[in-house]
Amino acid sequence: MCRSPAFERGRKRSRNALRLLPKNRRVYGESSSIFDLAAVYGAAMVRNHPFIDGNKRVALMVVYAFLEMNGYRLEAPEADAAGIMLALAAGEVDEKVLSTWLKQHSVPVAR
Repeated sequence: MCRSPAFERGRKRSRNALRLLPKNRRVYGESSSIFDLAAVYGAAMVRNHPFIDGNKRVALMVVYAFLEMNGYRLEAPEADAAGIMLALAAGEVDEKVLSTWLKQHSVPVAR
């Protein structure tokens, strides 16, 4: 199978982004908050550009899915969610600020 250079570049970037994810942060006590872990996922996707386009959108969906899987629903206006991801990409906010924002804009989901 012949793979394009863009495909190979995307595959390599995806692997690199996954290496930075919080595989063991909770186990080793670096972070105990679901919101901290969600922020790490989002930041890794935004900062490592695993895709040619759409990294911030994908990062937001990854954060949203992670929170849903862990009993929370992100309930923020679309413009606010886009703004925090743009600020993260620009280096104006860090993971801690994103974590706080996620906590403020999430609600528990009844299971």
